[in-house]
Amino acid sequence: MITLNKILPLNVWNEKKHLTKIELDAEKKNFNVNFRKDSGLYKGYKAIDLRTGEEILDIRFYCPTGRANYCAMWIYSDMFSSRGTGRACGYGYNRESAAFNEAICNCGIQGFPCFSGSGCNDWAIKILLKILGVKKYKIVEFYA
Repeated sequence: MITLNKILPLNVWNEKKHLTKIELDAEKKNFNVNFRKDSGLYKGYKAIDLRTGEEILDIRFYCPTGRANYCAMWIYSDMFSSRGTGRACGYGYNRESAAFNEAICNCGIQGFPCFSGSGCNDWAIKILLKILGVKKYKIVEFYA
């Protein structure tokens, strides 16, 4: 387990920064292969470290039936490698970001600022890259 102290926003709704304890524990990862609904893939993100040219994050969103959103993500970092999945269903909030927030937790990342249901996936990716220590990066959004 890796414990980091980072200056991060409290959450997506309150950008006031404070010292946050982040725990990275790949042993706590939870990857449900049933959440990979490749026929329902509609969008995703890749984050590339511009220093090395390596892919750091692979995040994919699925919505095969329209009733639930799924997220599968992989982290490929020298400091921390893991994978996790998330699921969100219902109405009245952004299911995509809720599934993404759950996938981050299921990667074994504890203490991540809340953004569930906000739709602020770009914000969350930038915070993840800051936690992983990636300073120069490119985020690529793709659609299926």
